[in-house]
Amino acid sequence: MRSVIPQLLIVLAITAAGNVKAQPAAPSDRDRAIALVQQGNPTEAIQLLRAAVKQNKKDIRAWHWLGMALEKENSVSDALKAHEQAAKIADQLQTSAIENLTSLAKPELLEAADIADRFLVLNSSLSEKKKKEWHDRADFLRSQASNDKQEDKIYKNSELTTKPRVLSRPNPDYNEIARKDKVSGTVVLRCVFGADGRIRHIGVISGLPDGLTQRAIDAAKLIKFIPATKDGRPVSVWMQLEYNFNLY
Repeated sequence: MRSVIPQLLIVLAITAAGNVKAQPAAPSDRDRAIALVQQGNPTEAIQLLRAAVKQNKKDIRAWHWLGMALEKENSVSDALKAHEQAAKIADQLQTSAIENLTSLAKPELLEAADIADRFLVLNSSLSEKKKKEWHDRADFLRSQASNDKQEDKIYKNSELTTKPRVLSRPNPDYNEIARKDKVSGTVVLRCVFGADGRIRHIGVISGLPDGLTQRAIDAAKLIKFIPATKDGRPVSVWMQLEYNFNLY
């Protein structure tokens, strides 16, 4: 009889487990907070979102919706800080992702670009230099979101039969503002040398102020090259570019 009881208990346990229906996952505090903001209840949402960003300082959506909730409470200064944090985190994460040949999800990138735009709308006291920096940030994030429709696979250098052969590579010039401010250094970009002979998916790994990063991007777009090949056919490959700006 003692050997039957454990077997009976096992059968009962299995039967009970089979009768338990799967329960849907409870919404996260962040998702509940977003719903509260959308329903016009920002006060409770702010508490939840502050807890969310404290728990995960790189949660772009939590920072964004914290900013939206604070706007509804007319806390413009705090809202600006939240939007600024969200956009800068997205910029940093996407730049890091480019270095590792990956990318943030398209919805995150688009939302981050909207956040940068929102920061500009709320902050009318920005200098022209800062406005340009934030417009560049929004453009960068939005352009990265459009990069998910890749026409072909993008290879690493180690996978190639032959590497791209550069035919011409124009150098960017200083602009007057950067020359006046005596800005110098190196802009580092990562981009795709496409199988179609075009430079695509330009991302900034390390930039410079006063419009020099954009000068480097514009120069990169003008590169002429013969595409890389793999097994006799042209392919796309990730490449890193460096542009040095030196005052003499």
